Parts: sequence; C-alpha cells; structure tokens
Amino acid sequence: MDSKTTLFLLLVLNTGLFSNLNAQISDPVWKIQPKTGLYAVASAKGKVLSKYQYTSPLPFNRSIAIAQSAGKYRLVYANGTCSDSIFDALIPVQGGWFYGKKKENWEVFDAKGVMSFTLVERYKTDRDAFIRITADTGTGMIDSLGNLVAPPKYQWISKYFNGLASFGQQNRVGLLDTSGKEVLMASYDEIRTYKYVYYQIPNPKYPMPPYVNNLWVLRQDSKYGLYHKTLGITHPIGGGRHDKFIEDLTVYFEAGKCGYIDSLGRIVIPAAYDGCYLFQNGLARVFKKPNYGMINREGLVVVPFEYPTIDDFKDGYARATSKITHREHWIDAQGNIKLSAPTKYVDEDTAPSVEETAQAPKATASRKLPFDVVNDMEEGFQIVAKFDNGKYSYGAVDSLGNVVIPTQYDDLDYHGDGLFIYYRNDKRGLMNYKGEALTPPLYDYIEHKSDAGLMLVWQNRLYGCMDSLGRLKIPVKYTGIYEFKDGLAYAIFNNLRGVIDVNGREIIPFQYKLDIDPGRENDYFEFRRVSDNARVHQFVFPNGKVSEAYDQAYNFYKGVALVNRYQNGSNLWAAFNRDGAEILPLSETYPEFFSYNYLKVCDKASNCWLLDIKTGATVGKRYAQMRQKRDQPFYRVKFDRQYGMIDTFGREVIPAEMDTIFYVNDWTVALKSGKSALYDTLLNPVLPMEYEYINHYVAGCFLTQKSGIWAFTPIDTLLTQSQFSEDPGLNRINIQGKWGWADSAGKVVIPGMFDAALPFQNGKAWVFLEVFGRPFRINSKGEFILEYYP
Repeated sequence: MDSKTTLFLLLVLNTGLFSNLNAQISDPVWKIQPKTGLYAVASAKGKVLSKYQYTSPLPFNRSIAIAQSAGKYRLVYANGTCSDSIFDALIPVQGGWFYGKKKENWEVFDAKGVMSFTLVERYKTDRDAFIRITADTGTGMIDSLGNLVAPPKYQWISKYFNGLASFGQQNRVGLLDTSGKEVLMASYDEIRTYKYVYYQIPNPKYPMPPYVNNLWVLRQDSKYGLYHKTLGITHPIGGGRHDKFIEDLTVYFEAGKCGYIDSLGRIVIPAAYDGCYLFQNGLARVFKKPNYGMINREGLVVVPFEYPTIDDFKDGYARATSKITHREHWIDAQGNIKLSAPTKYVDEDTAPSVEETAQAPKATASRKLPFDVVNDMEEGFQIVAKFDNGKYSYGAVDSLGNVVIPTQYDDLDYHGDGLFIYYRNDKRGLMNYKGEALTPPLYDYIEHKSDAGLMLVWQNRLYGCMDSLGRLKIPVKYTGIYEFKDGLAYAIFNNLRGVIDVNGREIIPFQYKLDIDPGRENDYFEFRRVSDNARVHQFVFPNGKVSEAYDQAYNFYKGVALVNRYQNGSNLWAAFNRDGAEILPLSETYPEFFSYNYLKVCDKASNCWLLDIKTGATVGKRYAQMRQKRDQPFYRVKFDRQYGMIDTFGREVIPAEMDTIFYVNDWTVALKSGKSALYDTLLNPVLPMEYEYINHYVAGCFLTQKSGIWAFTPIDTLLTQSQFSEDPGLNRINIQGKWGWADSAGKVVIPGMFDAALPFQNGKAWVFLEVFGRPFRINSKGEFILEYYP
C-alpha cells in the first residue's frame, strides 16, 4: 500500500468518516492488538468476532466497514467475516453501493462485493439525470441518488425523453418509465419519439405542437401505431407511416386508403381517400381517383372532386386545372372559378404564381409597326419580319422604329452588345447594329460570346473562335474547344487534347487522351497519358510558364499550389507560387497549409518546419512534432525531447523547454522540472509555474497542488463571491489540513477528510481525495454521488 493511500485511510479512521451516517448502536467496533497493531472486529460489548488481521479500518456503517488485509481492501461485516472480493481501493457511495478499483478500473459493487455495473458515459448536460449502467448481464439505469431504476438486463436503453425511455430486449423494443416499469413490453420493431422522428429540424412553416412531446411512434414490420404517454396506445398498429401533425391532425393509412386522426389517436376523418395532404387553414387537399377536391375538418367536401390538379389554398384562392377546359383557373374555397388572381400572399412558398396563370397574353409591341412579326425588344432593338412570296424575311428596327437592318435575311438573332447573327442559305454570319456584315455567311453555328470575349464558330464540323469585330482569333481546325478560364481552354486536335490561349497559341501540346471531363473549375489542367492511361496534371502560370506533369495537383490556396508525383516507390511533393517558382522542390517531404504566411512541411521521420510562402525560406526551428491545438491557432511542438507552443507566425509563445504540455478543455497546462503552469485559450499565463499539479476544471476552478497543499483554485474571472457562498446550515471546516463541514451550531456533519473542497451549492459540493485521483461530488449527507466523470 502506498503512503498516500495509508495516510488517507488513517485520516478517515481518526475523523470517523461514516460514524454519523445512519450509524446503528448495534454496529460492531474495531479492537486493536497493541503488540501487532492489527485490528479485529468486536461486538458492541467487546467480544472479539474475528482474527486480528486488518489494518486502516473505517468505522462500521449499516453493519459494513472497509479495511485492509494483506495490502488489499475488503468489505468487512458485523459478524467478523469479510468479502471474498479484494480491491486496490474501495469507497462507500450513495444508494448503498461501493465504488471499487481493480487494476485501474473503477466499478460499482454491492454490499457482498459483487460487481453490479459500470457507469456509462453520458452527455455533460445530463449529469443529474438518469445514468446508464452496464454489466455482464446487460444495460440498466440508476437515478441521480444511486437508486436502481432498471436492472442491467436489457440490450440497450435510450436516454429518457419526457419521462420515457425505449429499451431493447431479445431484438425487440419496449418502453420504460422513470420508475423502471415496462409500460410497453418489448414487442415492437421500433419505438421512437414523435418529436425525434418528424421534428429534428425546426421549421417555422410547421411549428411543433406541444402535445407532440407526449407521442411515440410504434412500428411492427411496415405497420405503424401511436402511443400516448398518459392515454397509452391511442392508435393500434395497423396502417402506414404517420405524417406531421398540422392543426392537431395528421394523415393515417388503412387498407390502402388514407384519412385523418388527431393527436390522441382518434379517427376524425375515416380512411376513404386515395391521397391525403396536410391541413392548412382548416382545409385539406384530398384525392379520389381520378380527381382532386378539398375537405374541411369535419370531412365535408367543400371543393368537389372535379380537378385533375389542385394546389393548396392561400388567402382564399387555389390554382386548379379544369377537367373540362384542361386550363388552369383560380378557384375560391367553395370551388367557384374566379376571374382574377389574389394580389398578395403571406407565404410565397405556397402561393400560386400570378404570372404563370394570368389569362391575358403578353404584348409583343407597344406600338403598331408595318411588319407581320414583331418580337420583344432587347437592348433597344426588335427583330421584325415581313411575309412575301410564301416566306418570311427578317430584319431589325431600333427603339424609334427606324429600320437598322433591312428585312432581307432568312433569319436574324440578336447577339447582344449591338451584334446580330444573320442567316443565309443555312449559313450564319455576324453583323453590327448598322447593318454592316462583319463576316460572310460562312458558319454552321455561332455561339454567344464567352467570358474570354470570343465567339465560338463551327464550320464543316470544326471549331474556331472570332472576336466581336468578326476577326478569326483561333483558326477553325479543332474538333473541340471548351470553356475559357483565365484566357486558357482545353481543345482537341487530331483526337488528342491540349491547351490553347485566346490568341490561338498552343500552350500545352496536343499529346493526351480525351476521356477526362474538360471542365475548367480547377486551376490546373488534367489529362490522361496515351502511353499508360495514367492521370497527369499540369499548371500554366500567368507568365506563360508551363509546369511539368504531376500525378496529382491541388488548386491555388493562399497563392500556393501543391503537387505530387509517385516516383520509384516514393510519394514526392512540391509547392509553387503563382509565378511558377518552387517554394518547395520535389521531395519526400509532405507540405500542408499552416497559415496565410507559411507552409508546414514534414519529413518521413515526422520532423516539421515552416516555409515562408513568398520566399520558400525556412522559418524557426525544425521540430520533432508539430500538432495543432484542436481548431485553435496554436501548435504544440517538440524540440530536443522538450515541448512548447508556437503561434501561426512560428513564434514560440511557450518556449520549447517543457517536460510536457497537455490540454484541459481549452486551457493549456505546461510542466517543467516537477512544476506546472496554466495558460488560457490565447496562451496568456494564468497560474505561474509554482504548482506541483494542475488539472480538472470544475465550477470555474482548477484542481491544484502547491507546496503539498491541494486546493480548488479559481481562475474564471467571471466567478462571483455568491458562487462561493455555502448552502445555508453548512460551513466548511479544516481539521489538520483536511476539509469537512459543520452545521450552524458547530457540530461536525461531514468529517474533515477531503484534500480539497468547494462550498456546497444546491445540495452538492465538489471534493477531492488524492486516493480517488480526480474530483467528484458529494451530497449534504456526505455520500459520494454516483455519476459519470469525464
């Protein structure tokens, strides 16, 4: 037994730790043998009931004590016998359980020393709620007082929701209440809260009704039912899946038909329809083959089944298609056809579009013109046509009606920017707004202007490009020219792919295969080699420099692009700036972005350093490790077997002189030569390097040890004095360096045995025992509170 554990147990013995906790007059006592210093169990009258074999005993409480024998802890009983189970440490806790430590594992044992369960991790916000436990027999549940709610016999138990938890048993699902009673036997394939199934994402359009919290969805195979918390099964298993509750009604299915039930599971409108939609403003759209109609909450038909399609009502109107005219009309809530559409809608998502259903045709001209066809005006021009000798001839007029292009062409399209594409003999040419032909009618197709200011032309199945003056900038010789980006585009020539610029210069030779998607969303160009069909990637830099071919490439980020190549069994990396200058030459090092100024580079031995993105110069030291602190702008580094912290500028905020550095939440603890210091999230010093121990952040405090004294040291500047005020009737006391509590009259109610303690708040207090190794909480009776500790 180590000296700290012996000291702890002796202090507990001397202060009578549990003598005040439900002590019984008939409980036995401990009797010491002066010669050996060993203890035996004796009756209240002094009769020895066991051998003198125990050391460091605790007082009897509820006829059970804890003592050591042969260096291990045991449970000792009133008749002098002890448990067969032995422990490395053993602590009595609330609910009559014992928290025992075996081989570094803490588990919960009963009064016979039999392992009952293990605490299961829970959400931190759920600390005082029900606690899942596990054992060899399965999963169970205890409450926050340590009382067994559900024995560990289930395959699994969910979190409680509104007083009910689902459980699994023999691969079926049931429901438990907070007393552990099985309110629904395990006879379902699935049981889920209605809120979880249908309202995981808040939707203001369909706010969640409060009664949904009381509903659970039951499923057997593909059939569904409803369970109400207080009313039980309100809708038996038998139909299809239920929809959301809107206006306290939802759709249910029965024998291939649908109807409506309320939140209590009562059938409000029987299942008599082939299709049902949710209620809105007291009306629901329903379907009876082959037409739609509308019903109210009483199930009465308010819009007859006369419409092949009908939308939901909004502001008293709905859009519907007549089965007689096959046209869309506006109807009111009684099915009457309306001549005008509604003028405003509260919800644009469900409102019909007025433009789509307006009955008046669009006006094609605002004035009379002497032509047979007048199209819409675009940028001050209108295409017009005259009909003569059995065909139309096209031209254009300006906004004043003046003819700018005579009506003498087979067709005419406005191209934009004052340019027109004219047609003659199935060929196309380019013309300006003055009627001047910029090109002869040579082309089979002219595409609108691209981002590069060029127009794609197609002639005899070959492509080229011309500018807005009709000048051919890229000769018509390619079987494909794709989208330009940054003045460059993929092109195809002689069934091979390369890259051209806006002046027709071939930047990357035509030497690659064609089976890569030619999209230009990336900064690099991607090809397949003819020789081995392998992917290759190349960059073309703004200065015209073309990179080598690499196996992989990544877009520019912070002005740098990364590439790699597999070569002789090695994975080689390089980095370029936008001018094509190598920041990192091709090597086995691995680069990644560190900050806006630097690249982080690591070699195969995990040695890491920083490179300046602009110059490629090495910044700072070469560290054996460089790991980011979660998602914060700081990195823990290792140099010459010591640790430090650097920022995104490579500066050592904490010098690399520490024996170790670790994190507690978002705080940083550094250790050096047996002393610890604490830093905040920005690595500002909070506690100087004067502590033997800093760890465990609870209630705005860190557990610390300084000069051998344990304490909860407040470090949160938002803590107020009220947070350190004691619950009424409890006052902390210190007895020989150990903390306990006394009542207002000064009577000790919790003996002084804790190495560190915080005041009671709302009936609970954080305490620390070195033998326990971490903070825990006790209640106002001094009982250890069972809960999961992260």
